[in-house]
Amino acid sequence: MKRAIRVLLVTFICHQVGWGHLIPSCPDPDSITTTLTEHPNDTSADISHIQCICLKDLDKTSFLVHCPFETDISSLNQIFNQIEEANHTVTSIVISTLIQSNDTSLTIWEAITTASTQTLEEITIRHCSADIKDSIISDKPVHELTSVTQLKIENCRLGQIPKLFLTGLPNLEYLSLKDNNIQRLNKEEFSGLNKLNTLDLSENVIHAAEESSLSTLPNLETLYIGDHNNLTAGLKDEIVNITSLKQVSFAKADEIYSLADFKFSSDNKIERIDLSGCGVTNITNGDFQNLTTLEYVDLSVNLIEKLGPRAFESASNLQYISLAGNFLNETNLEEDSWIGLDKLVHLDLGYNEFTTFNNNFHNLKHLKSLNLRSNNRLFSLDKDSFNGLSGLETLNLTGSSVKYIDNNAFKGMDNIQTLDLSSNKISQLNTPFEVIGRSLNNLNLSSNHLTNINATTLNGLKNLTVLDISQNPLKCNLKILDLQLWITNEYKRATTEGRPFYLAKPELVICDEPEHLKGRELMEVTADMINNIPTTTIALPTTPDDGETTTLTFDLSKWSANIGEANGTLLKDESSDADKPKYDINSIRYGQRQPKTQTPTTWVTVCTVVFLVMVTIVGVIYVVRRKKTNLVHNENSISQGISSSL
Repeated sequence: MKRAIRVLLVTFICHQVGWGHLIPSCPDPDSITTTLTEHPNDTSADISHIQCICLKDLDKTSFLVHCPFETDISSLNQIFNQIEEANHTVTSIVISTLIQSNDTSLTIWEAITTASTQTLEEITIRHCSADIKDSIISDKPVHELTSVTQLKIENCRLGQIPKLFLTGLPNLEYLSLKDNNIQRLNKEEFSGLNKLNTLDLSENVIHAAEESSLSTLPNLETLYIGDHNNLTAGLKDEIVNITSLKQVSFAKADEIYSLADFKFSSDNKIERIDLSGCGVTNITNGDFQNLTTLEYVDLSVNLIEKLGPRAFESASNLQYISLAGNFLNETNLEEDSWIGLDKLVHLDLGYNEFTTFNNNFHNLKHLKSLNLRSNNRLFSLDKDSFNGLSGLETLNLTGSSVKYIDNNAFKGMDNIQTLDLSSNKISQLNTPFEVIGRSLNNLNLSSNHLTNINATTLNGLKNLTVLDISQNPLKCNLKILDLQLWITNEYKRATTEGRPFYLAKPELVICDEPEHLKGRELMEVTADMINNIPTTTIALPTTPDDGETTTLTFDLSKWSANIGEANGTLLKDESSDADKPKYDINSIRYGQRQPKTQTPTTWVTVCTVVFLVMVTIVGVIYVVRRKKTNLVHNENSISQGISSSL
């Protein structure tokens, strides 16, 4: 892709206009567009050395320098010198991959520190080559870059932060040093960063923190310190002493087994905690002590097997809890586990081990959204499964194993608006939606095993706006027309009532049976299509003694099942031998249809016919695959075999 983009820029270099002409090493995209339009065939110049693109900032007096290719330090220095000579400035630098130049004595900071960067606000380095680690951060203050508010140096294998490095950035508000090899945090490294608001140290190997290395940052509100950092006791103590902290992510951190390990003081301001992907095994009443301002906690993908009584009572301000991807079921979830969560709005229990629900959501009357996706052991929704969820608006059960739904499973959910039952194993429905018919407006039944949906199942839905029944194996017999009629009438009712309604993904609401309607959209099917079974003839070329080719035919319509008849009675109309080819299997005289009392004879006839059909089909396949040179010989053999059977 690099080569393709650079070839595109070749047409630009000799005809640069505007700012691009002033910054030869950093073309302006607007100038590129103009040049490509006015000089589409000019490929005379080689600009393979171009490593960065200069974007005009909103005020039109400064640049955003974006370097999507490998960029060496000397080239950066050249770009910023050219921008300075043009009397313009730079507000942002984004470098995808920084590599060392031939001048190994030049550091990145020396390269970009010119008059053009006096108002620089953002520096981003996303990746570094292995040979420039020492050049990235020199052990001295960077006084010339005092306007920088955001600094990202990521994936550069930094083993430590030089003590004096950050002291030259007193206005820094956002610092990311993620995905490096930092092992220890020292007090002097963050000294003077009184405006720092967000610090990202994730994806390092930090295992120790000097006292007051983080806790003295007066305005630090957001900290990311997960992704395999080893949170030892000393590091945990340093974190809980950050009095200004509001959001902290420990996601995928090592050495976290309980939230009780973090002894937050009573005056903490914590609002969000991410503990996903750690090693937490259970939640008890004391784990959330002093976290009275906590609104969001993510405990997904842990090893939690039990929620104790009043587990979250201390965190009475919680609005969002995720327990997805644990080992919870209806037996290890205490009935009073949710006491005190009067403000809880969203609860995620997806990817757990529930097999049923038995008063498990008591005390959650204010809950608005419940996510139960991918509970693979959940096979049925029994009566009063969701008792206590009178305020629930969204219920997600997608990707579970639900086969059966009791008619009163959703009883009491008077405010439910969205119900997602997609990707389950539902093959039939009675009337489980009647009890929630007045509030439900979005119903998803896609990707189940439904062959038909009775209109009575949907009749109670008075305010439906979206119905998704796509990707079900619909059997398009005459009964399916009732569903089609209901959908048509619902469109009419919605128009009359002034509300929206539509059938989601109608192109995927298709027939799976019978064969002649397979793939046909449900809303296109008519009774005539269902009843008119096409006649299909399979022709087998044969060669009789006189050398002329004749055809062996098989009329499938004679063996098609009657539409609407459950017993699969075969059509056995009398056939005549007249005017039929020599090897026409239909030349068999079936005679008069046997009366019902002669069942054995009828079945013998049917079995004989089925056998002959199978022999014929095998013969067809065999003949088609024979080479031309052997065709006549093998056709005679097949014909003789069929004649013998007859």
